[in-house]
Amino acid sequence: MNANQSNLNSNLQSELQTQFLQDYKLNGTKLSVLIYPHPTLSKKAIDVDTTKITPELITLAKNMLYTMYLAPGIGLAAPQVGKSLRLVTLDVSYTRDKIILESESDKLEGVTVDGVEEDEDEEGENYSDSSSDSEKDKESAANIIHKGTSAKTSKYKLDNFHPMVLINPVITNRSGIVKCNEGCLSLPGIHEDIERANEIDVEFTNLRGERENIHATDLLSICIQHECDHLEGIVLLDHLSLLKRNFHKRKLMKRKK
Repeated sequence: MNANQSNLNSNLQSELQTQFLQDYKLNGTKLSVLIYPHPTLSKKAIDVDTTKITPELITLAKNMLYTMYLAPGIGLAAPQVGKSLRLVTLDVSYTRDKIILESESDKLEGVTVDGVEEDEDEEGENYSDSSSDSEKDKESAANIIHKGTSAKTSKYKLDNFHPMVLINPVITNRSGIVKCNEGCLSLPGIHEDIERANEIDVEFTNLRGERENIHATDLLSICIQHECDHLEGIVLLDHLSLLKRNFHKRKLMKRKK
């Protein structure tokens, strides 16, 4: 095999490995999400070796996306699932619609996930970035269902996926200021207004091993900044005053009891 054939095979393999992003279908292994103050959340993540994108890295990205969507969340950083790597998954534009079914036999088109009734104060976030704890290693989202005391069953239909995977992201420019009410499922029940740059430029490596640059604004900008914080060992609490930080730490400790 000559060098050209080798490169062609390598490019074809890379294309096949990353094709799942082009026409995304919800599947994977649901990962457990670390809860603060787990030490991994305060540790600076290490760079991913991008000289060769391994199948293991691609599988991790797939499982992070799966976990993120089921959370539901719009971003997830590898340290939140116990991997101290500079890797994040994002999707700020997918839809999640709640649908009430009269019975389990009712048919519903599309991908659906469980319909656990959620307390508005506890559900995800205005900006949501993580996932709930794992109950099973693998499960098809279309088969997850919550059986309540009522005869009716609720489900959520997920659609319009636009997944993003950023490896070794670096924010190279920031401009403007915006405040957003953020939360993090590594910090359950905590929501605070955080000041961020409204627009950023980001350089990262994609799953093909290619370096890319994007200009992000509004929610995407906020999401990337939040996830990049995780890669630096920074959590939402670190943006707050000492008084608020201690208040929320006590709140988290009470939840553990």
